[in-house]
Order: sequence, then structure tokens, then C-alpha cells
Amino acid sequence: MKLLQHPTLAAIVSGERPFWSMVGHASGVFLARFGGAFSNFFFALILARLLPPDEVGFVLLLSSLAMLIALFATMNVENVAVRFLLQPIARGEPGPAAGYVAFVRKICLRMTPVVMIIYGAALIGREYTGSGLGGDSGLVPREFRAILIAALCIPFFTGLRLGNRYGVALDRVMRSAISWGFLRPFFLMLMAAALLLSGTEGRIDLIAGLALIACVLAWGLQQWLLKGMMAPLAHVRPDMSDKKEWLSTGLYLSVTVVFLDFFPNIVLFAASFGLSSGSLGLFAIAVQFIGFLRMGIMAVNTATAPKISKAISTGHETQVRRLLAQTTLLKIGPTVAVTALVWLIAPWLVSLFGSEYGPAAQTLRIIAILPLASAIFGPSVTLLNVVGHQRAVFRLSLISLAILVVAVPVAGRYYGLNGAAGAAVVMMVIWEGLLWLRTRKLTGYDGSILGAIRHWR
Repeated sequence: MKLLQHPTLAAIVSGERPFWSMVGHASGVFLARFGGAFSNFFFALILARLLPPDEVGFVLLLSSLAMLIALFATMNVENVAVRFLLQPIARGEPGPAAGYVAFVRKICLRMTPVVMIIYGAALIGREYTGSGLGGDSGLVPREFRAILIAALCIPFFTGLRLGNRYGVALDRVMRSAISWGFLRPFFLMLMAAALLLSGTEGRIDLIAGLALIACVLAWGLQQWLLKGMMAPLAHVRPDMSDKKEWLSTGLYLSVTVVFLDFFPNIVLFAASFGLSSGSLGLFAIAVQFIGFLRMGIMAVNTATAPKISKAISTGHETQVRRLLAQTTLLKIGPTVAVTALVWLIAPWLVSLFGSEYGPAAQTLRIIAILPLASAIFGPSVTLLNVVGHQRAVFRLSLISLAILVVAVPVAGRYYGLNGAAGAAVVMMVIWEGLLWLRTRKLTGYDGSILGAIRHWR
């Protein structure tokens, strides 16, 4: 078939690569995520020099919510590309793959303007209710200007997300990781550093403008890095007969993606209802470290998900169990080491932002526990997704998310920074544990550390 003569797609359909190739992919993704996390860290460090803590919290909240709500511009349908784009190609059925891509494009065109309006209206309404920062008294206050500029980032967040998911599914893992996890925060860090060095006054609307420029630059470079990726499907007649399944699967998994990809964003949003503006700035800085803490786990999951999906779709159960064991062993050691290191140096890390951020040290130590749950329980979401048990994932995730958005602000109101962080960690552990139990029951696979030990015994 002509489609399968394309080098990238032929590599996907051909046999599995050796273990060390998988390690190489995971290492490459890890380095891209490390670069992104490093850039985010230094951006936050610069931001703390430009703005007071309450405005730092506001700026980071704007960015977090823009990235989070961009998820709904696609209805999360792109997040199942590893199943609905990769698997039809692996079976030699290009029609459904082309139809899937066309369907996602149609959703984006319709939903992106709606999401932008909801974002802007909700945050401006929040300012009017009395949670504003008391900025300038011009015709359009700085807070409102910053919100409107941040809303313009949403289409580019959406485009970056699409390119990343398609790239991972079509085995362009490294380029996808660079364009999604590294470029935007890197450009933002450079521009913020230039602003600081120039001596220009730091303003929240100006920072929002820099964030928009960084999004545009990252999206443009992503288009270049991934050019030609979809060319094999360009002349294939789209088959959208499964669009209801695509849409329902994406929606069912949308809550799960909030936990996996946007957990810092949703936690910061929830905490904003329970913490004062000053405390929110401290909490936002502690939350920024989640990118460092989880990057190894996310890198391994990103690199191995297509291989696990293909092994399951072709019925190679022994290979699936071996991949799961390898995935878990790649994650557990580094995760334990990073968590221990953060516990030791947490006071020093937060002191880099200024003496006023000192109370966030214990908060950071609590948050450092988060990655251990993912490393111990394994890639349950990936397994349930590719096997088709998205409803089970949805139910557990929705219940856990509902409790999270209530527990974090309540704990924050009564127990401060550490209470909000503790509530978030407890909910993550419960969510991962419930998914692991459900995965074992529905699929028979065990991706946890216990499963890896049994496999290699």
C-alpha cells in the first residue's frame, strides 16, 4: 500500500525497536522536558524579580488557565491519537486515520472561539467580584488587558497540543517533545530576561504580551519541525464513520488529561479560591516545581505509549507485559532520587525567589511526593485507553476531580499553603490507586512496581 511506503509510517508498522532504542526516546523526551521545566523555573525566578508575590500568582494563574481551557477547544479528541491515528495505520486502514484528523480540525474551528470567550468572560467576571489586584485606573485596567491578551494564546496552545499528539502517534517523538515542552517556555524565559536586564517596569499586561509572542514563535517552529508529517494522509478519502466514538473517547478522557498534563494548573486554580492573593503567589511558585518533578515520568510514558498501544492492538501479550515492566523500572529509581533531593534542598530552592517565599519550602516538600504515586502505580490510563475502557477512567477521574476542586480550597482556607498541597497529594494518590485496581480487573495487566517485580522474578 502506498501509504505504508512512507518511511515514518513504515517504521511504525514494522517490528518493535530494541529496549535501548526505547531508552533513547525516553531520554530525548526527558531532555526536552527538562529544558522546558528549567525555562519555566527561570521564568518564574525572573517574574519574582519583576512583580510582587500577589501579581506573580495572578500571572501564573492566567497562563495555567489558558493552557487548561485550551484542552476543551479540541474536546480532547487529539489526546487519543495514539489509538485512533496510529492503530488504523498499523492495520493498513488509512481512511479512518484521515477521517480522524479531519474531524479534530472541524472541532477546533468551531470550539476555539467559544473557549476564548468563556475564558475572558470568566476571568474578567472574577476581577469584578472583588478579587482584582487594584491595578491602574485607565479605560481598560491592566488586569483586563492581561486577561484579553492571555485569551489570544489559546489558539496557539491548541495548535501546539495537536502537533504534539500527532507527532507522538506517528513516531516523531523527539520533535514533538521539543516543540511542545521546550520551545514556548524557552522563548518566554529569554524575553523575560531581556525585560529584566533592560530595566523596564514589570507589568502583568506586558508579561502576558510576552507569553503570547512565545506561543506564536513556538507554534511556528513546530510547524516547521513536523512539516510533512501528515502528507501521507493528504490524498486519502476521510472516513468519519467512527466520529461518535472518537468524540466520546476524547470527552471521557478529558478529565484524566487534567490529572496527567494539567494537574499543576487545576491545583493552582482550585487554590485561588482558598488562599489570599499573596499566599497564592507563594503556592504558585511551589507548584512550578511539579514540572521538574514529573518530567522523567512523563518522558517515559510519552516514549512508550505508542509501543504499548501497538503491542496490545496486535495481541502480543508477552510483549505488553515486558514493555510495562521496562517502563516502570525506567521511572521508579530516578523518581525516588529526585523526591529525596527536593526534600533536602527545598528551603534553598524557594529562597532563590526571595526571602518572602520562605514559607513555601514545606509546601514544596509535600508536592514532591506527587510523582511517587505515578511511578509506583504505573501507566494505568494508557492501558485503559488503548483497550477501550475509557468510561471507567472517566468515572474515577470525574469523582476524584470533583473532590479535588473542593478539598484544595477548603484545606487552603483552614490550613494554608501546606493544607492545599496536602489535599492535592492525597487526591492524586487515591486517583492513581483506584485506576490501578480498575486496570488489573478490566485488562489483567499490572503496570505497577509489583507487576514489574513479578515479571522479572
